[in-house]
Amino acid sequence: MSRCARLTTGVGVDKPALNSRYDRPDPDEAIPGHLARTPSRPFWLRAIEEDDDARHRRRDWWATTMTVVWQLATRTGRDLVTCPGLGATWRVLAEAAGVSRTTLSDRLRWLRRRGYLFVLVPGSTPQYRSGTLCGLLDDGLGNLAAEYVLTVPAELVAGLDAQELSEVFPAPDTAAADDWRDVPWPAETLPVEESRTPPVALADVGAERDATPGAGARDARAIPHLGWLATATPGTKAEMLRACERLRAEDATLRKVSARHLRSLLRPLFAAGATPRDVQHALNREPDGRIWAVSRDLYAPAGWVRWRVRAWVAEDGTLRAPLPSQVAAAADRARRAEQAARAADWARRQATRAAPGGGYAAAARAELDAALGRLAARRVRAA
Repeated sequence: MSRCARLTTGVGVDKPALNSRYDRPDPDEAIPGHLARTPSRPFWLRAIEEDDDARHRRRDWWATTMTVVWQLATRTGRDLVTCPGLGATWRVLAEAAGVSRTTLSDRLRWLRRRGYLFVLVPGSTPQYRSGTLCGLLDDGLGNLAAEYVLTVPAELVAGLDAQELSEVFPAPDTAAADDWRDVPWPAETLPVEESRTPPVALADVGAERDATPGAGARDARAIPHLGWLATATPGTKAEMLRACERLRAEDATLRKVSARHLRSLLRPLFAAGATPRDVQHALNREPDGRIWAVSRDLYAPAGWVRWRVRAWVAEDGTLRAPLPSQVAAAADRARRAEQAARAADWARRQATRAAPGGGYAAAARAELDAALGRLAARRVRAA
């Protein structure tokens, strides 16, 4: 059993269970023929960056995708299989990448469809796992997180020539394989040209780390476009600066303006409750929904931003039109109010519902009995 499997399932802890053994399939046997396990993490990242689907995707879509890809790559073991014990769960991945679970699910589905992920162990709970009678019996495994193998299309590896294979699979260093007892002492007696330091392979980076859900999580502020959520409204000056750094990372035009200058230009929008996604909408569309005219040569990007912000924000700081996040929030409030009204109406109907033998039902029953009595009397007279 692998170290990741022990960390995830808690095998070895005494607990009442039907079958506390967790046998993870062998990746080499489970991977289908049209896929191959990636030789290394850098090779996997490079293959995704050069995917043909890049021509049909937006820049912000690819930025989010590569953020999720980076989180997956840094939470795998030596066997290039994601380890839930290192935080490779949907909750931790979504939180570390700064995306929603829906976005994470969409990116994982795209990676599986393109052949860059293979589901080795599907996520499951005791209620839906076979052999537990719909959760009535405890198998001792608890909730199992999904485990993925980092894969690439098989033809991608098969198409490498000898030189490319030598770069992907470097020859082992013979000096590193020598016994440490053969190294002369003190170390200063070694020639300068010879090194006894074992090389570190890129495939082993990040394999050994603390087995906690948050271990190895990269600080979101280290990646510019992850410093602030795209759907959150910044309130303080520091939060506005982080939001502007994200906007600059996703838009080449805004990168021509410094983050602090951009914060000053966008302060009216942020004060009105705009999120980074609202800012992108305001810079690309007019308040009535029409697309701004595109200019090929942009000589004054700061003036361009200021002009488009003024089209949305009046002199008194009010918005000339609601922002997309405000429209979505209003629709959500209306939907929740409608749901609450329906629930209240249903509760009222249930409370005023006539009980058997009383109210409207009793009157209807009495009238029916009287009609049946009159019908029986007519039949007796006719006889």
